[in-house]
Amino acid sequence: MKKFAYYPGCSLEKTAAAYHVSTMETARALGVELEEVEDWNCCGATAYFHVDEILATTLSARNIAMAEKQGKDLAVPCSGCFKNMYWANTNLKKDKDLADHVNYALEADDLKFNGTIEVNHMIEVFVNEVGLPEIKKHVTRPLKNLKVAPYYGCQLVRPRKSADENVEDLGFSRIS
Repeated sequence: MKKFAYYPGCSLEKTAAAYHVSTMETARALGVELEEVEDWNCCGATAYFHVDEILATTLSARNIAMAEKQGKDLAVPCSGCFKNMYWANTNLKKDKDLADHVNYALEADDLKFNGTIEVNHMIEVFVNEVGLPEIKKHVTRPLKNLKVAPYYGCQLVRPRKSADENVEDLGFSRIS
């Protein structure tokens, strides 16, 4: 099984501690190894990208650069943090000028964004790395005939990662 650098984010340390515990226990049960990014910082909070894009990108890039040092793709459970770090990673890979500005700031921590890893939401890790058939093998209490309305956060699917991405089908319909 693939190993991931793990970014818990600010909320999972306090107000969403139960989400952090359930993420760690689910990963353990499914054989996913998560190694927390040492000395991680806030991802820049969603609204901060509208205040100072370079600084907000730098905050996310610092976490990504530390995961690069670990040599592992990044797994992020919070949808807001995922959005920030996914887009920072994507934009820095495309925009050399932005990457140069961000890397100048990262030099203070002896870090550099190299664009060598991917940023994944935990749902993507479970569905794409573990796979739905393997997840089904671990179900101990099937929730048959139960109608559920999952909420994984709108920021997980918007904006689209690509023009042809179907944001209405992340594979959850195939879990039943």
